[in-house]
Amino acid sequence: MNSLKFMTDPIFESVDFIVLVLNEKGKIEYINNFGAGLFKRNKDDMIGMDWFQFIPENRKDEIKIVFESVKNGEPEYKYYENPVILDDGKEKKVLWHNSIIKVNEKIYIISLGFLIDPKIRIVHQNRIEIEKFNNFSQSLRTIGHELNNLFTSIMGNLSLLKMSIKEKEDIEILKDIEIALNKALEIARRTLNFSKIESLKKEDFCINDLLMETAKFTLIGKKTKVSYEIEEEKINVTGDPVKISEVIQNIILNALESMNNCGELIVRLKRIYFDEYHPFLKKGEYALISIKDNGTGIPPELRDKIFLPFFTTKKGGSGLGLSISLKLMKEMGGFIDFISKEKEGSEFFIYIPLSKKIII
Repeated sequence: MNSLKFMTDPIFESVDFIVLVLNEKGKIEYINNFGAGLFKRNKDDMIGMDWFQFIPENRKDEIKIVFESVKNGEPEYKYYENPVILDDGKEKKVLWHNSIIKVNEKIYIISLGFLIDPKIRIVHQNRIEIEKFNNFSQSLRTIGHELNNLFTSIMGNLSLLKMSIKEKEDIEILKDIEIALNKALEIARRTLNFSKIESLKKEDFCINDLLMETAKFTLIGKKTKVSYEIEEEKINVTGDPVKISEVIQNIILNALESMNNCGELIVRLKRIYFDEYHPFLKKGEYALISIKDNGTGIPPELRDKIFLPFFTTKKGGSGLGLSISLKLMKEMGGFIDFISKEKEGSEFFIYIPLSKKIII
């Protein structure tokens, strides 16, 4: 395991999801404390164990096929959902994000496992998630920064090398290298951007005006039919207006894409009051923005996953838009939720705490 020293980074022991490394035979090379704790075991005692013993008997053959496909680099199973057997014999559903690395000619499968709660659909529930996610983001920031600098330097040297090469065959090889490096550089930049969420600047402001300005700007040049249902009375909220505008814009753009930039969009704004328990919101008043489309809707099997970092069904998508949006709103004391019906459309709800100040 000396070749995988990076797995000893304490960040992997501070997250509320499973970090699992398997060798080519499906034996456990590393599992973090969170993962080992699910099975009521010491993580060191799990090293060398056959991972498939934790898979339900009726799913083993299927999961072994998935394992071989991931090991061979097939992208079909980059995201996969399957149950594991816990210490008490009960099954727990886990959504896996799978990738492979090659070290000293050996292939390792790295899987991040997110627990799925069928009742509330959101994977991470407790408030300390924000602090731990910030630590995870800091680690990503360091990695992304170093990779970005490295690939930028390589690209610069590659450009100089291309100028000195005359053979056509060698030039074509360099072009292939350049394409691969550009993809790697883009990944590094996405990783860096994901972790680089600046400090929020909370202030009190009127959400009516911000919502209308953001929606109209985002919809410039689009063929979508739009209707607005906005309360006439000004609704003042507390939050970062720039970040809230970005969240609104991101959700509208997702809605437009689901309708191929046509269809009908309904943008609503009203006050709402929670006087009883809500898993993510404190008791009190909120501004509720809803953005409803009549697009393709979200398939049931994907609804638990859309807020997960790096999960995407879009070609070329980063899978970070909704994840970052939810993180931002939770940091401001708000939340994002949705309802969706396949082939009929989706409606996203943005909750923002009302301001306690009177704004003239």
